[in-house]
Amino acid sequence: MDWQRSRRLPTRRKRSRSDRLVGGFERVEASPRRVWRFVPRRIPFAVLTVIFLYALGRLLIGSTFRIEHVSITGTHLTDPGTVDQFADLKGRNPFTVNSGAAAERVMNLGVYSDVHVTIQLPNEATIAVTEQTPAYIWKVDPTLYLVANDGTIIGPTATESERVIVVDADHQPVRIGQKVDPRILNEAAYLLAVLPSTTSLAPHYLLYSRAMGIMVPTNLGFTVVIGDDTNLQEKLQMLGATLHAAETATPRPSIVDVRFLPRPYFH
Repeated sequence: MDWQRSRRLPTRRKRSRSDRLVGGFERVEASPRRVWRFVPRRIPFAVLTVIFLYALGRLLIGSTFRIEHVSITGTHLTDPGTVDQFADLKGRNPFTVNSGAAAERVMNLGVYSDVHVTIQLPNEATIAVTEQTPAYIWKVDPTLYLVANDGTIIGPTATESERVIVVDADHQPVRIGQKVDPRILNEAAYLLAVLPSTTSLAPHYLLYSRAMGIMVPTNLGFTVVIGDDTNLQEKLQMLGATLHAAETATPRPSIVDVRFLPRPYFH
């Protein structure tokens, strides 16, 4: 029995509450020492991070970079100065400028089929535009305006270039980007093409009045009123006989009107 007691392993004494409190105080006391051993190694990294973020902020939203030069390509018929004005890029930060919004502002002019804005660091931008194709000429007093197929006023021109010409008899001013009713232009193009082959008329241009519609000037002393494009074929069929009657009338009429079928008249 004595031998067994001597070989018995010593048992581990359970920690009392006071032992646990003492251990807790020791850990709390040692924590600041561990923290201060860790912090000095991280201070340079933190300082560099703050400096980097500050420099990046200055670069992106500060006054370091500004767009100073804007190149515009594709303006053969339109004014590049207007494109520059509407894009509103000069003086803006190239990192924060919204190129899509700038392109949309230029597109809102209504005279371009495509606009693309590119930013080149540090201070340049390029605006590439594709103009709509001119198909007609709208004349207001002495000014000729190029007009696209959809009726958009593209810009002024100095030459007629054998295009369909419609003269505004009401003398109402227009602006670039404004739209003319394309039905008026299509009717004018059709009449200029068929009148020489169906009548004795071969006009170089047509007149348009908001009250009377399309009108055909003649060298016979009178103007032929066609009106809108309603019943256009029937109007042309009646026009030949009506013109013959007007040419032989005495006194010579000033207006030949075929708008009111089946009773065209002149006076």
